[in-house]
Amino acid sequence: MGLMNIIHVLLLAIITVHAFEISVVPTSFFIVETQSTDTIVATIGQSTTSTTNSLNCRIGRTTITTSGGQTSTSTFGGSPFLVGTTDSSSNFGFVDNTIVFNVDSPFKLDATRVSRYELFPTCTDPANTANTQTNSASVIVHVFSNAKPSFRRPFDTATVNVALNSSAVVGARVYNATANVINDQPTDVLAFSVRNIDPNVDYFTLNTASGILTNKVDLRTATQSPIELTIDVTDGFNAADRSLTLTVTLINMNQRPDILGLPVTINRDENTQTLSIVDLSVNDEGVPTNLIPVCTVQPTGGNEVFDLVTRPISLKSRGNQFGSTFLDFETTPRYTVSCSVSDGFLQSQNEVLIFNVNNVNEAPVFSENLVNCIMDESQAGVSACNLGFSIRDPEGNRFITRLFQDENSNRFALTANSNNNNQNNNFFTEDDRLTFNVDYDVDQGRMPERVTLFVNVDEFGAISTATVSVDIYCR
Repeated sequence: MGLMNIIHVLLLAIITVHAFEISVVPTSFFIVETQSTDTIVATIGQSTTSTTNSLNCRIGRTTITTSGGQTSTSTFGGSPFLVGTTDSSSNFGFVDNTIVFNVDSPFKLDATRVSRYELFPTCTDPANTANTQTNSASVIVHVFSNAKPSFRRPFDTATVNVALNSSAVVGARVYNATANVINDQPTDVLAFSVRNIDPNVDYFTLNTASGILTNKVDLRTATQSPIELTIDVTDGFNAADRSLTLTVTLINMNQRPDILGLPVTINRDENTQTLSIVDLSVNDEGVPTNLIPVCTVQPTGGNEVFDLVTRPISLKSRGNQFGSTFLDFETTPRYTVSCSVSDGFLQSQNEVLIFNVNNVNEAPVFSENLVNCIMDESQAGVSACNLGFSIRDPEGNRFITRLFQDENSNRFALTANSNNNNQNNNFFTEDDRLTFNVDYDVDQGRMPERVTLFVNVDEFGAISTATVSVDIYCR
């Protein structure tokens, strides 16, 4: 063998000893453009080891494929991928020679621009910097747009048996909304929301993180079913194209208690002597109970008219006048008695007693029923006594006053009082001046010194009477 041949063989041997090949595992990686954390894409290793030294590696070349399918290595200014290292100048803390996605890179993932990166690492043997391998291995990184979450089914139903107390209480689970996430990063965080559609009730609440629907209220207070809900979901970037329509049906619902006998309208004359009005009893779920209704009356002055505590509801008696009540059409023509009863969850509704007071023509009323009068015997029309009547007609009608006709009344007469304009407190009082109708002589005429007269006040046949005691002095 010649000298030149020997030298050539030795050089090949030296090169063979120091040469090495690199590998990248995996060779393909998928990433979503919304990836929000630093991520290891691949690991660089030696496929044939001719050096025991740790390699110094970097991204030597990047080939990009645009979303339109064009490939370029020169028009793209950079990528968010690099080779990690434990070097003190690194902030990443990755294992040496790992290809990583750097979320803090100024070059961001955008699937609408770049759909694929092919990353070619270049590695150097630190013991022999001339010993470098490049372009012999690569990893292809596929970039996907963030996928919208979707519900497994667009329509679903749930049934709640309200009679089972455990299903009705606040916090009881009604439904679990679940959504699919396709080709998305594991760190996508789903957020659920719920909207009430029909009827507009607020019975349920949704855990935004888990999608679990629970009772917001005790469903024994619920009065409407079924309830249609719309549930939406988002992954923080996109919302589902189609909402989930959930229909919740309540069965064996609690029923409102019912007050038997109400609502009712009752009419009574203002001078009624009937005390009992209406008896009240309560049914709950169709079964009589010992629940006691609570009643109030409007206007509030009706508290003096009605006994709302004991049963049946009654009119209060006016003092010692048995059978006489406090009804007065002119003061209050109508009372509204509202009653309610609750079973602890639902309250009765529309339990009202309308009490109408019928007007009855009432006799005028004297402020005083006994009046004393002193007169001197005189000729007719001379001596007189002002009786000072104050008479009120409840309806405000006109009335007349006259002496009750008896054996003495023909000697006296009632005339108008010049100090009285025939009105008192806006009510007509008529004549209240008593004088002689004849020449009155106690001795010669043998007329009485003391007379009792009766004055009637008459309003369309409704009559009241006052007594006038008259003393006549002799001159």
